[in-house]
Amino acid sequence: NGYGWTTSGGWLTSEDECLWFTSSSSPICNAAGLITSVGSIIDRAGQIGGFSGGVNVDATTVPRWSLNGQLNYELGELSLNFGARWFPSGVLDSTLVGPGDQNYDPASPISIGNNRVKGTTYLNLGASYNVINEGDRKVQFYFLVNNLTDRDPSFPATAVAGLYDRIGRFFKVGIRSNF
Repeated sequence: NGYGWTTSGGWLTSEDECLWFTSSSSPICNAAGLITSVGSIIDRAGQIGGFSGGVNVDATTVPRWSLNGQLNYELGELSLNFGARWFPSGVLDSTLVGPGDQNYDPASPISIGNNRVKGTTYLNLGASYNVINEGDRKVQFYFLVNNLTDRDPSFPATAVAGLYDRIGRFFKVGIRSNF
């Protein structure tokens, strides 16, 4: 049938997997049996970091899930809003493996010390007040606090820039007008 199986103590070993599986989604090994690639088919869903092959390309941030919510309350000329944004933990780079991942081997060139990135929730709070609201004439004061709880980004911040707030808590105050 074209496939061979060898075993070590009754179990298929990672070396056996490298030698006998030829599917493009299987690991690729060098002559010493060390995994040098996770394969040519890479599932990026759940990759939080913007890395590919250990290089920061900042184009592969694809969490498995993401939730965004907004709650608004208006009382006359006063408006209050509360927002939340959540995404789960994931991997930094789907082309690399870390401790706890299948095929992890510290001697492998695609193994890294930490390939996990924590998920987080960001909270935002805002308010606005219409001082003038007469037809086309409008003047509004507003106030906004982004990242209300001042959550720091997960390590490494440069790799997860697309999802994480790298600035920390910040405030906006301003006036909007239309005449």
